[in-house]
Amino acid sequence: MTATRTTTSDVLGAYEYWPEDPFWSFQFIRMVEQACVGAADFAELHMVAKDLPVGDGEAWYAGFKALAEKLEAKAATAADGGHLVSARDTWLRASNYYRSAGFFLSPADERHGEAVVARRRSFQAAGRLSPADIEPVEIPYEGTTIPGYRFGPVAGSPQPGPAAVIFGGTDAVAEEMYFFLGRALSERGFTAVAIDGPGQGEALRRGIHSRHDFEVPVGAAVDYLVARDDVDPQQVVLVGQSLGGYYAARAAAFETRLRASVIWGAVYSVHQGIAEHLAAGGPTADHFAEQFQRIVGVGSLDELMSRLEAYTLDGVAERIRMPTLIVHGEADLLSPIPAAYRLFEEISSETKDLIVYPTGQPGCTHCQVDALPLVHFDICNWLERQLRA
Repeated sequence: MTATRTTTSDVLGAYEYWPEDPFWSFQFIRMVEQACVGAADFAELHMVAKDLPVGDGEAWYAGFKALAEKLEAKAATAADGGHLVSARDTWLRASNYYRSAGFFLSPADERHGEAVVARRRSFQAAGRLSPADIEPVEIPYEGTTIPGYRFGPVAGSPQPGPAAVIFGGTDAVAEEMYFFLGRALSERGFTAVAIDGPGQGEALRRGIHSRHDFEVPVGAAVDYLVARDDVDPQQVVLVGQSLGGYYAARAAAFETRLRASVIWGAVYSVHQGIAEHLAAGGPTADHFAEQFQRIVGVGSLDELMSRLEAYTLDGVAERIRMPTLIVHGEADLLSPIPAAYRLFEEISSETKDLIVYPTGQPGCTHCQVDALPLVHFDICNWLERQLRA
């Protein structure tokens, strides 16, 4: 193993576990930072990672799957013995390690689907023991349903109260969105609904592929929320992360029932972004090429690039008239900072804010995976201010 060190390239804000491979380091830091919300433990992570051959996806899968299985069994034993808090906390970490185990596998690999099932199983077991209200939901959508979770507000929160639709992007799934933001919103009195929309998580495993007009599934989630007695229909907001930043901008442009929107990592043109990754080449490009073909539901790169032409905010951004916040890392390698500046300029809302986390500082990387408390502070405080306005 190459020793960890402070980054010299500044692309990851805090450090690079594997200086020779920023993408692997990014995925590891993603888990390390989630320790602050109960989704990981550094010692457990280090025991797996210290001996991994860098770039060996099979070794990554084997190591984190074994850790997840060990913890899932440990949680079940604790629950059988009546140690419910210990069981809950252990199942939460197991769920996140199952998610990570499948990350570098081909989406066509049956083990990838098995990791999805195991992730959901562990998360839902933890949810049944949580003092917060964590409920699996199925949201009606075009003759079928899309899966997700409702994270209820903490006890004593005023009702009806604010609510949020939240989702990730290429690979952040509904269970992980609890750690990324759902818990933080719940503690602030929000009802949060995290969805696996078209092309995401469990929805993708069911064969529901991505679509450029993501306002349609967002509208379905809003339908679900405004029908609830504990939700104020005038206080429904939206947060989309990573590729979800593109999806959130689409929804903000067309779903008029939303009070405010947060674009957590701006993506102006998905087509342009993928084209640039492909031109750069390397393992990251190969990963995204295969991932996006699966997400969109096509069989070739040519077909993928043709379909992605519709995934642009050109002619859409100016339709965003609600209060909107963009948060973006200046050193974001997956979606470079110019996308955030362009989108900010084109949004028509009189209330719009852009937070850029400077290169070399916490938060400078993609979607602030290295600085969750910092981005929770900024996103949640901004949302609270909009709802009080």
